Amino acid sequence: MSQEALAKVHSRRQGIVAASGENDMRGYLIKIVAFVEKSGLYLAMLLTLVMALHVTAEIVGRRFFNYPIPGTIEIVAYFYMVSVSFLPLGYCQSRDEHVSADAFVYVIPKGLRPYAEWLGKVLSVTVCLILLWATTDMAIRQTVVGEAVRWS
Repeated sequence: MSQEALAKVHSRRQGIVAASGENDMRGYLIKIVAFVEKSGLYLAMLLTLVMALHVTAEIVGRRFFNYPIPGTIEIVAYFYMVSVSFLPLGYCQSRDEHVSADAFVYVIPKGLRPYAEWLGKVLSVTVCLILLWATTDMAIRQTVVGEAVRWS
């Protein structure tokens, strides 16, 4: 994101907070949302550090003491990676700083670009809903048969 666009987003957020006033409920909600966004970001940063230390300890234990930490792969895959991936999403979304591939955007005429962006968002929501349905269905089936992750 360019500096101009970032300044525009920041000034728009500041303008909303300033226009809403201190006693207005909207201003409080914006501040709460900003706090939750930043909390998710900082928690993801902390968990990244903890994950790195956990994996390092597991490698050192396995390599030098012939005793790996049991369940490291599962803990990293099921907890750390999910948290690190999804906790900062609110922060990224509020600043429009997601990773994006806009190679095709420059080929499309400027008048059609908003429609292309809209189509991309619709496709993203559709894929997310399909993934939600499929993973929920799988989780329910595995719960019914009593499947669980073993930690040892």
